[in-house]
Amino acid sequence: MAGLAMLALVLGARLGLQADTHTLPVNSWETESWTVRARIEGQEVKFWQEGEQGTLGMGNRVILYTAPKEASISVWAEFHGSLPPQVQPLAQTIEIFGETDAPWTIEGGVATSTVNLVTNQERLAEIRLLQGRVTLQTTDPNWTPTANFMASLYVARPISVGAGGASGGSLTLYAYSQTPHIVTNTVTGVCWVDYQSTPLPDAQVKAEALEGVEVVSGWLTTGEAGNARATAWAPTSSPVDAAGLVAARVRIKAVKDRASVQREVDIHIPYALVASANGAFLTGRAGAVLEPRGVFNGELLRPGDVVRVGDEFIGSGPYLTVWFCNGQCVTLQSDTVGGIRAVVGQGSFDHRTAVFKASLENAVQDIQADPRRYGRMLVYKALGNAVDGLLGIPDPVGWAATTPGGAVEEWLGSFAESAYQPGGSPLRGDGPAFGPGDPSAPDASWAGSVVDFYSDGTARAYNRGATLNVSGPSASAAAALGGMVVARLDVPGGTTSAIGTAPAGGFAPFLSLGPTNGATEVAIRPALRLQFTEFGFNSVLPGSLRCRLDGRLLESQTRFSSSAFLHQVPAAEALAPGPHQWEVEFALLHGGLVRTSITFSVTSNLPAPRELRVTAGRQRVALRWDAEALAWARGGFRVYRTAAGGSPVLISGSTPLRQPNFVDMTPLTNATYAVTGLDAAGQEGPQSAPAAVTFPGSAPAAPLAPAVAVESWEPGGTPALSLDDSTPGFTLWRIEAASSSAGPFADVLNGELTSVDHWPIPNPFTETRPFYRITAVNVDGAESASVVVGPLELPLPLPAVAGLTAMPNLDGSVSLRWDAWSAQPILGYRVESWSAGQWSLAADVDAATKVWTDVQPANGTLRQWRVAARLASGGTSPVSPAVGLRWQPAPLQPGGIRFAAATQAGFEGESASVRIVREGGSDGPAFVTWSSWGWAGDALPEVDYTPGAGLLIFAPGETEKVVTIPLLADGVREPLAESCFVYLRGVEGGPALLEPSTAQVFILDGPELGWESVWLYSSEDGPSQVHFHVTLSRPVSHPVSVDYEFQAAMSTATPGVDFTGPLSGTLAFAPGETNKSFVVVVINDSIKEGTTPETVKYRLLNPQGVAMDLTDPFRAYATLKIRDDDTQAGYAVFAARSIRLREGEARAVPLRREGGSDGDLPVFLFSMGGTAENDTDWTITPPSPSFADGQTNLTVTLTAAEDGAAEGAETVVLGAFAGMGGPGQLATMLAVIEDADMPPSGFSAWAEQRLAAFPIEQRSPQADADNDGTPNWAEFLWRTNPAHADRPPPPEFSFTEWGEWEVTVTVTDDPALVLAAEFSRDVSWTTVTFDAGTWQINANGTRTGTFRDFNFGRSSGFVRLRAEWTGPE
Repeated sequence: MAGLAMLALVLGARLGLQADTHTLPVNSWETESWTVRARIEGQEVKFWQEGEQGTLGMGNRVILYTAPKEASISVWAEFHGSLPPQVQPLAQTIEIFGETDAPWTIEGGVATSTVNLVTNQERLAEIRLLQGRVTLQTTDPNWTPTANFMASLYVARPISVGAGGASGGSLTLYAYSQTPHIVTNTVTGVCWVDYQSTPLPDAQVKAEALEGVEVVSGWLTTGEAGNARATAWAPTSSPVDAAGLVAARVRIKAVKDRASVQREVDIHIPYALVASANGAFLTGRAGAVLEPRGVFNGELLRPGDVVRVGDEFIGSGPYLTVWFCNGQCVTLQSDTVGGIRAVVGQGSFDHRTAVFKASLENAVQDIQADPRRYGRMLVYKALGNAVDGLLGIPDPVGWAATTPGGAVEEWLGSFAESAYQPGGSPLRGDGPAFGPGDPSAPDASWAGSVVDFYSDGTARAYNRGATLNVSGPSASAAAALGGMVVARLDVPGGTTSAIGTAPAGGFAPFLSLGPTNGATEVAIRPALRLQFTEFGFNSVLPGSLRCRLDGRLLESQTRFSSSAFLHQVPAAEALAPGPHQWEVEFALLHGGLVRTSITFSVTSNLPAPRELRVTAGRQRVALRWDAEALAWARGGFRVYRTAAGGSPVLISGSTPLRQPNFVDMTPLTNATYAVTGLDAAGQEGPQSAPAAVTFPGSAPAAPLAPAVAVESWEPGGTPALSLDDSTPGFTLWRIEAASSSAGPFADVLNGELTSVDHWPIPNPFTETRPFYRITAVNVDGAESASVVVGPLELPLPLPAVAGLTAMPNLDGSVSLRWDAWSAQPILGYRVESWSAGQWSLAADVDAATKVWTDVQPANGTLRQWRVAARLASGGTSPVSPAVGLRWQPAPLQPGGIRFAAATQAGFEGESASVRIVREGGSDGPAFVTWSSWGWAGDALPEVDYTPGAGLLIFAPGETEKVVTIPLLADGVREPLAESCFVYLRGVEGGPALLEPSTAQVFILDGPELGWESVWLYSSEDGPSQVHFHVTLSRPVSHPVSVDYEFQAAMSTATPGVDFTGPLSGTLAFAPGETNKSFVVVVINDSIKEGTTPETVKYRLLNPQGVAMDLTDPFRAYATLKIRDDDTQAGYAVFAARSIRLREGEARAVPLRREGGSDGDLPVFLFSMGGTAENDTDWTITPPSPSFADGQTNLTVTLTAAEDGAAEGAETVVLGAFAGMGGPGQLATMLAVIEDADMPPSGFSAWAEQRLAAFPIEQRSPQADADNDGTPNWAEFLWRTNPAHADRPPPPEFSFTEWGEWEVTVTVTDDPALVLAAEFSRDVSWTTVTFDAGTWQINANGTRTGTFRDFNFGRSSGFVRLRAEWTGPE
């Protein structure tokens, strides 16, 4: 037994026992004799849990660990059973079963192996089966006690990485801390091992392209949520699956606290992801037409999908914004009636007005590092195809700019490709970094433009970023930031406009910043958050966003595509207590420039150091804590130790530590340790969570030589030593420097060791020692073999001034800002500008100044600047990369634009010319958008006028433009003029929009088309040819036509029997013609056909180019009456032309039959006017007499009724109509009815005044005082002077549109005076027509009468006025 005890003692002393030593289960009958143990150790190896896996009572033991790289496993056994007498132990052996892939080394009864998580970086965990048998060899071969053991060891990597959310040019990377744990189902009692993942901030993550994707971002730092966005996209030529996704594969990596992991993962990028939509519809897919359905946010579109944005029923700004897989964001916005149509991945937009609005907000993110342009060119080609498709031009093969669409492709490509500064270009000392004298060189660091395509072949572009180069088929122009240009792309030789000032409009986004302004007690590592809420597509231009913290330019840690900016202050840049300023500036798509800033205060309460780990060796105790505390513990660290039952005691010395680690050279058996950080003033912060340890521990493994690499997290950054070693157990590193690889080496850590695995070279710009020696030291002070690296290129060249930016101001000046330069002491900064082909001094400023404004006015040319630090030792630092800016100046006197008049009139069938004028100045071009689309007026688009819209370009100095609105002849006569409106939708380029900005166009009925005469008369004996004339009331400048057609159902004459002539036809009026006709020939026969004339009726129809009221029979129909020359019925006339009778009196009125007496001749008597009313003032009997065959005379009776009212003399014109028709068949007679109750006449008063100088006998009404042939009563009537020989003024004559003679006179209003008109065809007055006139009583004692006579096509006639005196005198 003594030998056995000695064997167990040796093993125990060799391996020791500690908390990370585990007892492995053996068979129950073997537990009294055997104990099998396992120990797991290594750098940062951490035990988490031990328990059972499987069903309770029937499971197997599991042990859970994490290890960043490697973990060593040791398994041994202890025999404490009894042996028979005389049997002595010889040796103890151990066997491991079932692990053929993992080698085990067995020596001295101890089995060892290594869990390797370094070789396979994708392995997240390794499971080792600790299964085997231990045997005690004795002096008796028949007595060999054994025991079987089994357990499962899980060693997980403490960090994992994932990817997801790839879309629109970005890929989200996630870092997690991974912890294994045992999960128990509370219902079934089954237990299993699972892994808990927690977002891991401050980890370094990276994505590398493998297949189907481009990635240009390098190492990124995860934020508080444990994620970061990499810049990644897929070409638009990539295959797309049925779900609308592009498949790709990437390698993703993560590094944190000596742990690293990488994986290869498959990702799927949406080909076209709908970011936002309003009034957008999917109408086709895979060549099939679909029932339109709404497009929603987050939907995936596929190549060939047909979408429609807007229609005539949507009036609230329809739009569709899509992120493509190549990183481009395109917005379609409909400003037209009916919307626009687009094919995803192609072009084919259609509508007659402005067809397409595209917001080009960076064609692709981070183009600098993209060596391929194919995907982007597909986008440009799609837009070019849109223009060609609109104009009906087939897309050509190849890239030649032979069509308008080709021109679009060319200048869009030029714009997008030149909008980014080339990456990796060396700095030049003789000129700008992007080339001196190059007018197309990029300037602003962001690209942004709004491009509108129009169906007239023009394209309008607003430049919101880097210089925009626009090229037409034979002309080009370069628009500076804030400028705009219009290019004609539809014809060879098309020109580009002068450069104008792009309008700045829209609503600025609402900004939400965190921390808020004035916030206090902000953490030392705040998360700077900027959230945008955008309005009306006025988006923040990617690339224009600049954030500065305390004057230093920040880089976004989150891709700027979701209207958010996030900057998590890295651990190495923790903020000092006190006030800090965060400044933000950016450009907007609609032209605005926004600047804002907030101030917040960082708390003076330091955080406690985290992740304190304590390891005990045989002689010492070592401590290590999280290296991120180096950023805020600017005064160093202190370590306190607390003995059992005691108080904390400072053990790190009076000088604060500068490294995040410490070795206790005189440890206590049982103690607790804590660490505190100090600020720059030496004030301590709170202590870390205490960590206890039992001393002494096991003997540490001999340290292995470290692995050292020289690298930097960022290209061009400070070089750092990347340190690692595979020692199982705790190690620190000693770092020394020397001028040669042979030494001598000097300590660079001031006697301390370090645990920082990414150790930046201090003072790299002054350090001259290029060789470094690194030695690993374990907890008890044992050292590894040293590793020497070098030579490093030290000292580093002085860095250039960083963070230089240029931002224009509203007054045309430009503000430059740069980061503070601190590589060496400086006197200030030198600002240089590029002019006349060389750099020259613009300003010298002091060291505290990092903002300078160039007040030189903008002139639209490229202006460039650079900055260098002025060293206190003399000379300057290298100059910063140059920045440039083209800023479009506002014109000095741009004037304003308005309509020349608020109203305009034009005739149907013609055009209205609406003048637009520029006044008050004409500097620079002006771009005027006009439209006549709308429903404000009562005229209908496409019915009453042809609507349109367009862009007018006023060249500098030009002051007038004309818009032509075609007015359509609708064939309808409107009683009132209709109207439409023309609008000035916008004025751009610099001028203001003045009033009137709306012009109302009245549409007047055009010339009247109609028969010259609707009644025509002829007789069988002549004239034989009758002309049917159709006339236009005035000449027009366009062709007019009208059809005519014989109306058989409405005619009594028979074609070919009674007449010959065309039964239908078309009359065509050439421009300027006003009269057209066709001829009908009357056939003379010898048949007596009665007294009723035969009729030939024609109708006008289908007028073209002129309006005509086809419902008016007096306009649409013309009738020819043919009198039979074989039947002489004659006609009726009054025997007397006038009669006078008194109220209560009846008079016989004789009628005479003339021109023949064949057959019966009915006569129709009727009133044709006058002041007396039928049945009230007079009656006639019989009202419809008739001449019998052969009868030539008859009499009717006219009776004047006595009404008892004093109303003065009244008149009635009696008409008699009989015979075969025609103008000669109407006879008239004037009847004057004297009032039986005669009211007093005004003659006496007039005569007393006007004839006072004459004898009494010369004052009567019938007397002629002045002997001029006009009696006094007539002078009274005509208002002439009775004392002088004079004549009344002649009446007013006119000819109305209705074919009437019209005569107007004004006479004295008196009840005794009667006036009527007699009309005659000839001067002999053989046939007279009376008209009693229509009268208007005037306020001055007069009345005005109007007399009319229808002329029946006559070209001349005669009229005389008949007056009578009925007064009592």
